[in-house]
Amino acid sequence: MKYNLSHTNKMEWDEFHNIVTSLIDKLSTLQKNNNFVFNAITPLMRSGAIPATMIANKMQIIPIIPLQVKHNYDHGGVDTIIPPICPLNIKKSAIKNILVVECNTYKGTSSKLTYTLLKNEFPDADIHYACVTKVFGGPERIDGYKSYHIGQWTNEAFKENAPKDARQGITIYPWETAEYELEDINA
Repeated sequence: MKYNLSHTNKMEWDEFHNIVTSLIDKLSTLQKNNNFVFNAITPLMRSGAIPATMIANKMQIIPIIPLQVKHNYDHGGVDTIIPPICPLNIKKSAIKNILVVECNTYKGTSSKLTYTLLKNEFPDADIHYACVTKVFGGPERIDGYKSYHIGQWTNEAFKENAPKDARQGITIYPWETAEYELEDINA
């Protein structure tokens, strides 16, 4: 199926902020209830950089471990564009709880590869996951992650049995261009 502008649903900044704030509340409660702190954050770039920066600032997570993966439609897989990079002033052994943040996931192929890459680089760390939106119809959780948090379900796969409160249509985040996103999706 080829998607067009009628299949999209633009997310405004207020809605985005509210969802990220809800995720921050969930993550703060997790830390408090389990007596630990996230001592590094990995934005799954590109779009994960924006919510990860918001979460890092609010939760005072200083070390950022950048990582970029990208779906490659030519071979149907996910390529590593930027492997995990440990900040120079941090010892890898000091990283005990890493929070991976991305904006949207469906099948979880990027988050699975991210988990593997981080676990190879930081074998003793617990790796946690948070996404702003999760497409209904994919797996509800990705194996390996110590905790898994979803801000808002969406019905981007246009499933008839999606939850009633799922966000309808293909989410276009406030900083995105619908035409570019559709070009990528329809590739």
